[in-house]
Amino acid sequence: MVTAIGPATLLRPGRGPDPSVDGRVRVDHAAVDRLAALIATLDDLRPFDFTGDLFPTVGDDGAVAWFAAATLQQFGFWYERDGVWAGSMVAPIDGIDRKGSDYLWAVYRRWASREPDAMQPTRQADLTTGEWHQLAADDSGVDPFPRPDLAVDPAQAYGRAIGEIGVTADDMVDAASAAPRPMHALLTLLDHVGGYREDPLRKKAALLGVVLRQRPERFLPRPAGILDDAPPIVDYHVQRSCLRTGIVIIDDADLRAAIAARRVLPAADEAAVRRAAFEAVAALSERSGRDMGTVDWFLFAMRHRCPEATVPLCAECPADPACAHRVELFQPVLRTTAY
Repeated sequence: MVTAIGPATLLRPGRGPDPSVDGRVRVDHAAVDRLAALIATLDDLRPFDFTGDLFPTVGDDGAVAWFAAATLQQFGFWYERDGVWAGSMVAPIDGIDRKGSDYLWAVYRRWASREPDAMQPTRQADLTTGEWHQLAADDSGVDPFPRPDLAVDPAQAYGRAIGEIGVTADDMVDAASAAPRPMHALLTLLDHVGGYREDPLRKKAALLGVVLRQRPERFLPRPAGILDDAPPIVDYHVQRSCLRTGIVIIDDADLRAAIAARRVLPAADEAAVRRAAFEAVAALSERSGRDMGTVDWFLFAMRHRCPEATVPLCAECPADPACAHRVELFQPVLRTTAY
């Protein structure tokens, strides 16, 4: 729209133009190759199947609706003070201290047990901030979410969108499953759904697709003979892993210092790091020969050994032999509902 008159350039045959590259951050392809080679040798590495106490039981008729409503809330489990990252969200729920995404899963599991129709579009569309405070309360009665208002907006947007379209989460997944490329079809459908469509990198949509593919019920099938994979699921844990392992390099000294100091970033600075991480993780999957769900679980699970608030346990980390050990680096700090 700025390099030609009208939409002619966008309507030309072939792929559209690539997003502009921010020269301050880049992918280190040699480091990607080293880490990919290591991942390829990990015979016991498996993608997570999203079962257990935090999730619906296998065979639960409401599982698809539950995951669709809960996954869109997977973002922003951290606090800020005076423009600096100030700690992870950890709180007791049902007698167990849970961190971030695990706390969110527990909230939705408890909500569904109390209110069987809670995940339906009309209920999600009608959610209020006052109700959220009650639903999300920890064992002391306090809502620990850093920005509870940001949780209500995506729920309402999701409920309104699929309600207006006249479908349910199960309808969308059924339609996607019948397509030649089920993952691609689901992501395309979610591009029309509030709570998912706002992120150009589709983090939550890709996560939902991987969840539904990896559950024992195989809600989203793998087509025979072709690779129908999800895009990289780039959240802040994955970005931290990318920076510390060295597969993403920040060449700009000011940006690198801001990342190390855990300061809240301008949106353009965060986007530079996240775009590079997206490219790096995509290359990691391609070169390791592992699907995106497996690569994502490898990077996401590193949060236990390379955490945000304590000293990294490098000797216990499977990435250690291929890691650059840039442990002074952090993830981009920016409040967003995307991740």
